[in-house]
Parts: sequence; C-alpha cells; structure tokens
Amino acid sequence: MQEFLKEKEFTYYSYPNCCSVETDSKFPNELNKEALLISLQLSKMLKIQTPDILQIMKKIVIDGSNTIGYQRTLLVGKGDENSYIETSFGKVYIQDLNLEEESATKIKGN
Repeated sequence: MQEFLKEKEFTYYSYPNCCSVETDSKFPNELNKEALLISLQLSKMLKIQTPDILQIMKKIVIDGSNTIGYQRTLLVGKGDENSYIETSFGKVYIQDLNLEEESATKIKGN
C-alpha cells in the first residue's frame, strides 16, 4: 500500500524483441535450468531442506521493479538450526532459499 500511495511513474529499458510474457499474455517460459541446479546445489551445501515438489509462486510487485506487476519466485528450501554460514561475527542462519526471476531493469522512476 505504501508503494501504491506514492503514485510513481516508471520508464523501463526494453528490447525490440520483447515477448508477450512481459505483457502477461503468454505463459512464462520454463525456469532457467542452470539457475535451478545452482540453487539446489547451494541448498545442499547450506543444509537446507528442499521439498519433494517445487512450486512456482507468482507474487504481486508494485514498486516499479518490473513491468508486468508480478514476479515469479520458487521456494527452493527452508532452513533450520543446521542451515548457516560461519562468519567472523559468528553464525548467520539461513531461513529460506528462493530462486527469483529478473523481470525488468528500471531506468527511471520518480
């Protein structure tokens, strides 16, 4: 609601060969298999529990960070007390691991 009340206008960088996915008039393309594989490998390295079935979520985004008003997110796994990265400040626990698509590049917004 905070983003909506700002009444922002946005200009986006676009390619001549933009497809109908950006206008939400076509089903999204398949997931990037390399990105999915890397996410699953990272999940194993961080001891994150990956569900048997991965479900793509379509979330509403109105902050101008994409052209079509939504972004696809894939929850790759949920962390627990064993899911952390050791740093010089101590353990940093990982709660979730998500794979998100890059929807657009905002070049101007007020």
